[in-house]
Amino acid sequence: MDPRLDELKIVAELAARAPFYAPHAGLLAGIESFAGLRAVPCATKEDFRADFTRFLTGEPASRLHTTSGSTGQPAMVVYSVHEMMSITERAAETMRLAGVHAEHKVLNLFGYGTFIAGNLYDWGAPSLGALVIPFGSASMTPPAFAAAALRAL
Repeated sequence: MDPRLDELKIVAELAARAPFYAPHAGLLAGIESFAGLRAVPCATKEDFRADFTRFLTGEPASRLHTTSGSTGQPAMVVYSVHEMMSITERAAETMRLAGVHAEHKVLNLFGYGTFIAGNLYDWGAPSLGALVIPFGSASMTPPAFAAAALRAL
């Protein structure tokens, strides 16, 4: 059996607790495959912007991040410990598939803050044994400093 299906069932069970998905709890409880997701309504960024609390599952909150706000007001997203572990595993797997391993150094040029993208590499790379150098964007750390640090390492 595909281990991702076990994860999917956990996610479906948690989603059914969130007010946004509670009306679809029966659909979520019956999911036996990824194809079953087609019956569940998709949330939009506007749904999150309108009231992100409708997506809280009752799990203790571990982190709060936001979208970048590139298309309007940033949307807040709250993650549980389980979700953070899952996100970190997926980030590490993506990096592994890209060839990152223990001898590598990952210069993270994503901006930091509440936008989650840069953090994903910080969380995923160490689990592969790679060194993370969290510089952020060029406006945060001068490129010459980043280059010097890479040469030194």
